[in-house]
Amino acid sequence: MPDVVVVDSGGGQRPKRNPFRLVCVRILLVLISLGMLSGGILTMVVGIAMKKLVDTEMNSGKDYAPSFDMGVRGISVSMIIYGSIMTFTGFFGFLGACTRVRGFISLFFFGLTLSLISVIGSGVFGIKRAQIMSQKWTALTPAAWKRVSNTDKAMFQYTYTCCGYDQGDSLAYTGPALFVASGGVNACSPSAQATTGVDPKDLPGCYEAGKSFWSDQESTAIGTMVGSLVGILVAALIAGCTQRYLREADDYPRGGTSVFFFGGGGGSGGSGGTSGGKYSRLEEQRDDRTYGGK
Repeated sequence: MPDVVVVDSGGGQRPKRNPFRLVCVRILLVLISLGMLSGGILTMVVGIAMKKLVDTEMNSGKDYAPSFDMGVRGISVSMIIYGSIMTFTGFFGFLGACTRVRGFISLFFFGLTLSLISVIGSGVFGIKRAQIMSQKWTALTPAAWKRVSNTDKAMFQYTYTCCGYDQGDSLAYTGPALFVASGGVNACSPSAQATTGVDPKDLPGCYEAGKSFWSDQESTAIGTMVGSLVGILVAALIAGCTQRYLREADDYPRGGTSVFFFGGGGGSGGSGGTSGGKYSRLEEQRDDRTYGGK
């Protein structure tokens, strides 16, 4: 919808700002903020649940894979931190869009900045870790696999859904389950087929499975980081447009704050405020000078 041109008292013309644009960007900002708020809460809940689960396992005194558990614990803590940032950002974005208080939108920008730093940092870390692990699995030899402890073999076979070094070889760990997360079943055991319904000989070797897994993890980390950065930039653009239209639109609540999403200006009615979203006298004089009025 184009701007409406109105004639001022001096006979000149000036654009009357169309509040429809502000309403549109505020609706978009509300939707984005609610998405970030709900996503942040969900991320925190999942992170807390993962941390509680791995802490319980690590303190149980049972056999477990310490390196795996510490890795999961680090991921859970990262999820809690990032979820907190998302929740903070979405909350103030929602308040800013609904109340039209530019201070809330400034806090939204601050949260986006923290999110940007977190996404770049975690993305680079995730990509680098995936590359290092991929190189380790590429360099793995049958002799090195034989030296791996049974507990670690059980962990690898469960994590990557594989058996032994190569498919169908005799290097798989086939004893009782040592990795707690496997649920007490070693899928590579000859007797496991009755429980899992999968013949261990049909499972891939851990050498190929490990390389494939970390190669996929690298691609996922790159895609997630790029997608997150695009989302943050879109949110920042919409918030910036909201800030701009709050300054320019003729329904900005000068002299007071309206808590109604579609309400007009909540001006104080004094010399510095306006009522009903009208231009102040100072703005009229400014527009008269700009658009040819006297």
